[in-house]
Amino acid sequence: MGMNFLRRLFRRHEVRSLQGPLSGQVLSGNSLVTTATAEAQSTVYACTTAISSGVSTAPVLLHQNQGKTRSEVLSGPFVRLIKSGPNPWQTCPEFIEMLVAQILLRGNGLVEIEIDRSGTVTGLRVIPWDWCNVQMTPNGQLVYDVYDQPGIYSPAQGKRRRLLQHEVIHIRDRSDDGLIGKSRLQRCASTIRAAQTVHDFATAAFLNGFYPSGIISTDAILNPAQRE
Repeated sequence: MGMNFLRRLFRRHEVRSLQGPLSGQVLSGNSLVTTATAEAQSTVYACTTAISSGVSTAPVLLHQNQGKTRSEVLSGPFVRLIKSGPNPWQTCPEFIEMLVAQILLRGNGLVEIEIDRSGTVTGLRVIPWDWCNVQMTPNGQLVYDVYDQPGIYSPAQGKRRRLLQHEVIHIRDRSDDGLIGKSRLQRCASTIRAAQTVHDFATAAFLNGFYPSGIISTDAILNPAQRE
């Protein structure tokens, strides 16, 4: 992650307002497949775990551009943040694993950048995508209305708060519009749904002791053709 990228994140160019017309992109979930039911499938769970945990083991390095070259930054507040943990609850590997899993399952990973009054980064935390409603303002900027769960992260007790585009890092899976990522579960919803149907059928058969739920009987003697 380059220092120029961080500087660009902190340029304040949007007015924070919960009033006025907002238009554009709102992510809606798939009505047939949810992340919870999909991850209950062993294949989805195994793939998500393998990718997210694998990425989390890679070292996190900070580089600074110096003309046509770049050099690794070995000290400073952001480096200390990476080593000590991006927030009070997570180590850096835990943070990355959660972020990658969000991207894989929901198509989007959202990180809130916490800074102090001097503009120094003091924390990073993943905002669950299910807590977020993304919209576009008339001047073409994305805003993120976050509905924190009561008592979690924010003292707002579940009230809405607005994060501006430069206050977050939004990592998208492959997008169809360049604004919102589309999850792999949405792209292959029919396949996941079919696996869920087979799972539900097998579970119901097991609970029923593999006995048929009903029979058709007759007093007549049936010949082979009638039985068929």
